Amino acid sequence: GGKTKVWWTWKMGKEGADWRNAPEAEAGWNVDLQETEREETRLLYVAMTRARSRLEVLRPAKAPTFPCWDKLLRSAEAGQ
Repeated sequence: GGKTKVWWTWKMGKEGADWRNAPEAEAGWNVDLQETEREETRLLYVAMTRARSRLEVLRPAKAPTFPCWDKLLRSAEAGQ
């Protein structure tokens, strides 16, 4: 019905077991991932617009394997 469903995943260690509360084919995963990316974009915008006189963004040369703002910054640089 009208209840909000939360999709979660938990990974134990780098190569450890991966537990999810729904199969990967569940449509909610895509919606959840899209909303997470939109929220991360909003947070990045707020963080960047707080700079008073100068903003320096430092990133590793190699993209990290975990989700972070690096993906958003790289897509912005590519003009996407």
